[in-house]
Amino acid sequence: MRLDLHSHSKYSPDAFINPAKLDRILTRKGLDGIAVTDHDTIRGGMEAKRLMREKIAIPGVEYRTDMGDIIGLFIQEEIKSRQHEEVIDELHDQGAIVVLPHPFDAFRKPAYKIADKVDVIETFNSRCAFKSLNEQAAQLAEKTGKPQTGGSDAHFSFEIGNGWTELVGDDIRREILKGKTKVGGRLTPPFVRPVSRVAKVLKKRGILKKHGSK
Repeated sequence: MRLDLHSHSKYSPDAFINPAKLDRILTRKGLDGIAVTDHDTIRGGMEAKRLMREKIAIPGVEYRTDMGDIIGLFIQEEIKSRQHEEVIDELHDQGAIVVLPHPFDAFRKPAYKIADKVDVIETFNSRCAFKSLNEQAAQLAEKTGKPQTGGSDAHFSFEIGNGWTELVGDDIRREILKGKTKVGGRLTPPFVRPVSRVAKVLKKRGILKKHGSK
């Protein structure tokens, strides 16, 4: 099956994807499932799990920590900490898979420094500015012996599926942790990322709806 394991819904301050429309979007994109990993909130992931009927929905969260971003997949409840070691511990306590996303992204903190503490490394992220950044992530995964995942990091519906993870079998959690995955995709055009920043400002100012239906 093919899954997009990194995406954001309208509950992220800079994104607009409506969880209620994900079944239809995934069908159009030829995907079997998606992980909704909003910034610092489980709300979008849980809404997707509740509403989606035709495709697989994995609740997740992308947390901004003192050492960079950390994703929890198969998360069941919110956590309070934003210190990276505590975030990892809290996620593990509830059985979540801890993923290190875009570890070499030049626009973010150098999260690659905590690669040894996570379960999985995201080695394809469509929003990375350069192909080489994903290649560095793949080299890090091989060096540390970590399983690999891929995702679009979509903030808008047209981005969904730009990055993906393929696996065989129904037990997604097990296949990921065993490293039985293949990742790939295409980079999102660089102009999309600044659009997200503008959208974040407009949502904050109330010019755009925070939880709109786009």
